[in-house]
Amino acid sequence: MKKLLLCFAAATALMANAQQFRVVSNQQLDLGQQSETFHPTFTPDGNSILLTSENYNGLGIYNFATKKYTKLTDMATAGWEPAVSEDGKTIITRSSDFHNSTVTLYTLDVATKALKPFAININHVNAVSFSNGKVSYSVKGVLQTKQVSNSISNALSRDVFVATNEDLKLEIYRNGKATLFDPFGGDAQYVWASVSPNGQKILFVSHGIAYVCNLDGSNMVNLGNLSAPKWRGNTHVVAMTDEDDGYFYTESNIVIMKADGTGMQQLTNSNEISMFPSVSPDGSQIAYHTGDGKIYVMTIKEK
Repeated sequence: MKKLLLCFAAATALMANAQQFRVVSNQQLDLGQQSETFHPTFTPDGNSILLTSENYNGLGIYNFATKKYTKLTDMATAGWEPAVSEDGKTIITRSSDFHNSTVTLYTLDVATKALKPFAININHVNAVSFSNGKVSYSVKGVLQTKQVSNSISNALSRDVFVATNEDLKLEIYRNGKATLFDPFGGDAQYVWASVSPNGQKILFVSHGIAYVCNLDGSNMVNLGNLSAPKWRGNTHVVAMTDEDDGYFYTESNIVIMKADGTGMQQLTNSNEISMFPSVSPDGSQIAYHTGDGKIYVMTIKEK
């Protein structure tokens, strides 16, 4: 009996340690009959979220203060990994030519909805860094930069970002120089990669497992079977734990855990399929969509 009590106490302590956050609220946004109700992305000021369709066509923006949704463009693939200026006035978006396997990058003025191309028919662009009016992106392993806005903020320019090449290997760019990141070698492929806000760690998924490590591949931490992971500050990771039948998602929940692989906590229940989280800049909110296209914004507080 004493052994059973000790085991129970240990399990209780572990559960208590895992519950690092309290869900303050979880509210569904009222978007009417809009079709762009998937893949939410917080703007850098945290005042709005970008929304797109399930297949990333079209792009719109929802303002939390006015509770108003504005459609910005119907352009195909415009919602694939958009980047937003610090002042929220300019968006870097894209259109894709699947026949020629090329991409055209645009600036999108939020106020006027004007689209202006600045990189036309380029090859394999999947990640864009946008800071202090300067866009950085990789084309066949070569870093390209272009000043597209005069908007200069007090935020530090990001000199570290990561892109995936055509072989789904990672390239880490620091101060304009690229380093191939391939810690597993062989046929390993990497997706959903991002660098921590302080530029010291990289988060990625390889063959269904999420990892965090240093930029040189050292201190590798296995986070487990996670999809679409996102940084919450430099210390935590938010992701989804999904299951499918080979054709459709059958279950998915939003979880949060420490970047050292401990303290996983499930934030949503299994009543709905909750997917593709986005974390607000201050880490207090998580936006996500459900399988049937509802958008929720969850407010969390660290205990």
